[in-house]
Amino acid sequence: MKKELKTEEDGFQWYELTSGSFYGAESTDGKCLIPLSKKYDFVLYKPPYLSGLYHSNKPGIIYKTEYYTQDGKEILDNSKYDNTCLLGGKDGEPYWFSTEKDGKEGACDINGNEIVPPVFEACFYSDGEFTIKDNTGYHKWSEYNNQTNNAQASTNNKAASIKELFDLAYNTPDTEAQTKYDRYMQVIKADPYNSYGYKAPALNNLGVLYESLGDLNNAKACYEYALQACPTYDMAKQNLKSVKAQRRSKRWSTIGNILGTVGETLGTMSNSQAAGTYGTYQENGSSYSGSSSGSSTGSSMCKRCHGSGKCSSMSGTADKYYCHGSGKCGYCNGSGIVRNLGQNIVCTACNGRGKCSYCHGSGKCSDCGGSGKR
Repeated sequence: MKKELKTEEDGFQWYELTSGSFYGAESTDGKCLIPLSKKYDFVLYKPPYLSGLYHSNKPGIIYKTEYYTQDGKEILDNSKYDNTCLLGGKDGEPYWFSTEKDGKEGACDINGNEIVPPVFEACFYSDGEFTIKDNTGYHKWSEYNNQTNNAQASTNNKAASIKELFDLAYNTPDTEAQTKYDRYMQVIKADPYNSYGYKAPALNNLGVLYESLGDLNNAKACYEYALQACPTYDMAKQNLKSVKAQRRSKRWSTIGNILGTVGETLGTMSNSQAAGTYGTYQENGSSYSGSSSGSSTGSSMCKRCHGSGKCSSMSGTADKYYCHGSGKCGYCNGSGIVRNLGQNIVCTACNGRGKCSYCHGSGKCSDCGGSGKR
């Protein structure tokens, strides 16, 4: 290994070490300052630091530099930057490091602490402070940084405020559905573009609320809106899949109820004949089987309407939803619209027609056809 003593203009002395293609540096008292390594193409001293230079694999940058203090301490984390350069030290300008990353410039102080992140078109020291250039022009770093910090503080404060609203809505019991709905709507209004990440969960949770109330249509809409706000929101995807399955099941149940009503009607029609037997599942889960032969009239009183001839429930279950002769839907009272969580929605029982879904608006008992007898 070859050692060559170097004496610099500022009086600093050190040994340059070479061994074939290996380079390093050592103090006059034998302390390692830069490890002897094949990595370096050469080492040199630029006040106040020693530096080891090696070829860069970054296009447009020939050498990268690692800086060491006169007692062998490495200054910068070179893995953070594509290139660094020690500047300053003249005419009252302090020493500082110019940094570069992906074609953007920044700055570090003499101890390697980052002052300006490397995200600007230009960064330089002028008139006692750093100046940066972005797409709007040149700015004093101190003023630019203060504005950025103030904007960030405002953003943080708003995020905290929206989180408080969300937590308040989330912790509201489902039994207070209207209050819970109103609070989630406040969250959505405060974060209309999901910028803070609360709009999508708020919409999803509204869907859960609607679903718990049996309103599958609005639940589905809320889950879809949540996915519009955040297409990668897995919980909303799962909930949407579940509510779609429930809606399909409900449609089949409705078809079953309609077929059951048709079967009952066919079974009571006078002098009618059919080729076979109809069967389906009723609301109570039991199977209906009826022959089309037989008479629709008789001397006994109709058990469904108790002789009134009006649309009525057989067992009294959900009797308030039968029209009792008015022909109007018992769910919406004939308006075709119901009020749910502060919104007007189409009545799902009559599909907005306003007619009783049990007698189809006739007002007559589905068993006796209005005669009161069976």
